[in-house]
Amino acid sequence: MTPKTKTQNFMVSLPRRLSGRVEPSKLSLRLHCVALSVTKIKLQNLSIFKSFKLLIFIFFILQFAFFTFRCEKPTPPPDKPPYIPPIVLTSEDVSCTDAFISIKTTKVFESGTLQLKRDGITQSEIYNLQSQIDTLIVDEGLLPKRTYTYKAYRLTNNTIIDSSAELPITTMDTTSHNFSWDITYLGDGNSSVLRDVFILNDTLAYAVGEIYKKDSLGQWETEMYNMAKWNGKEWKLTKAYFEYQGQPYVTQLYAVYAFNENDIWVASTHPANWKGTKWIQYSLGSSFPGYPTKFWGTSSSNLYMVGTNGSIAYFNGVAWRRLELPPLAGQGGTDVSINDIWGAVDERTGKRLILCAASNVYEPGERKILRITEQNTVDTIPWVYYRRIHSIWFKNESRIFTSGSGVWMRRPDREWFEFKHLPPYFTDRVRGTSINDIFVVGNFGLFLHFNGFNWKFFSNVNAADIYYSVDYKKNTMVAVGRGGSKSIILRMWR
Repeated sequence: MTPKTKTQNFMVSLPRRLSGRVEPSKLSLRLHCVALSVTKIKLQNLSIFKSFKLLIFIFFILQFAFFTFRCEKPTPPPDKPPYIPPIVLTSEDVSCTDAFISIKTTKVFESGTLQLKRDGITQSEIYNLQSQIDTLIVDEGLLPKRTYTYKAYRLTNNTIIDSSAELPITTMDTTSHNFSWDITYLGDGNSSVLRDVFILNDTLAYAVGEIYKKDSLGQWETEMYNMAKWNGKEWKLTKAYFEYQGQPYVTQLYAVYAFNENDIWVASTHPANWKGTKWIQYSLGSSFPGYPTKFWGTSSSNLYMVGTNGSIAYFNGVAWRRLELPPLAGQGGTDVSINDIWGAVDERTGKRLILCAASNVYEPGERKILRITEQNTVDTIPWVYYRRIHSIWFKNESRIFTSGSGVWMRRPDREWFEFKHLPPYFTDRVRGTSINDIFVVGNFGLFLHFNGFNWKFFSNVNAADIYYSVDYKKNTMVAVGRGGSKSIILRMWR
C-alpha cells in the first residue's frame, strides 16, 4: 500500500473544496504551485528566524564591547622627557654692524672644543672644555640689514659630537643722513644764549636761556627774554615771570622739560612748574647747593633734577628732596658738576635705568657715571676715569652713549669703546631715538649724526660758536647755543 503524504492528503481533500468540474491536469498544476508557496513560506520563516538570532548575537557583542572598553581604559605610554639641547645660542643685542650672542651649555663637558660658526665659517673657538659654558661672543664687521645664521658645535678630535640649533640674526638697517634744516638767530647781541631745548612734537618746542633785545630807539630793553617757543612755523620770544616778595621778575634759565603745554618745568637757581595759568616756584635751599643743569622724568610726580656741586633732587608731586651721592674724591661728591641725566625703561625686561654724567668741564675732580636705583639711592657704574663726561643717552643698558672728551659707547660686553676719526672738539650733548639715529653737538659748532654704520659731520651748519644742547624726537631735531653775540637755534627734519 502506497504511504500517504501531507501533499497527497491535501490533494485528496482538495476536490471537496473545489468544484467537481476542475480538470485533473489543472488541479495538479495548482497543487504544485501551492506546495511551492508553502515551501517558500517555510524558508522565509527560517531566514527571518536566523536573522533574528544574528541580531541578538550582535547586540550582546556590542554590549560586551561597550562595558569592557568603558570600564578598562588602556594605559597611555609614558611621556618622553623633554629634549634639552646641549648647546643653546641666544641673541642678546644686534646693531647695524655687530651681534652679541650668548653661548650656554646645559651639561658639563669634560673635553673638546666649542666652535661658533656664522654662515658655516668659524668666528670663535673655546678650547679645553672642562665645565659648563656661559659666555658672550661679540661678532663684529657685519653689514646692515642682512641676515646671518649662527650655529655652535662641540668637537672632539675634529669630530662633531654636539651642536646647537641654528640662530638666524638680522642686523639693523641704517637711517638717512639726509635732513632739511634752517637756522634762527634770536636777540640783538649782548651775549644772548640758549642753554637747553625740549621738543614735545614737530609743532611745539621750548628753548630757554637769556636773550637781549633793543627797543625801537636802539636802546637795550630793561628785561631779558628767557624762553623761545616753536609754534610749527616760527620761534617766538617770550618771558617766564617769577615772583620775589610779591614782585614779578625775569631771570635767565638753564634747563627745560615738558610733559604737555600746560605742564612745563624750567630752572634758574630753583625749579618752577607751569600749570597752564601761572608758574609755581619751589625753593630747595641748601639741599640743592648748585644751579640746575638738566631734568628727566616720566611725569610731574616722578621727576629728577641735577646740577652743579654734586646736586641731585627728586620730586614726587608734592615736594623736592635731595638724593645723597656716594663719596667722590673724598668730599661726598660736592666737588663735581652733574651735567646731564637720562633714563629709560628696557622694552625687553621692563627694568628702569637712570644715569647721570658727572665731571667738571675745566676744574679737576672726579669723572663718574652715577646710577639712581629703584630705591632712589645713588651709586656708580664703571667709566673711563681719565676722560671727562658731559652727557649721556641710551635706550637700554646694552648700549650707552656718552659725550664730553670724545664720543663713547658701552657695549653689552661692558667695555667702553671710543668712536675714532671724529673732530677733536669737546662734545656737550648726545641725544637719539635709536642706536642707529643719534645726534651729538658741541664746541665750535660741532654737529654730528650717527646712522648706525658711520658718522656724518655737518660742516655747513656749524654757524654757532657752541651748541650747548640738543633734543630729537620723531625725525625732528633742535639744537641751541650761541653764535657770536646772539642765541642760535638749528632745526633739522626729514
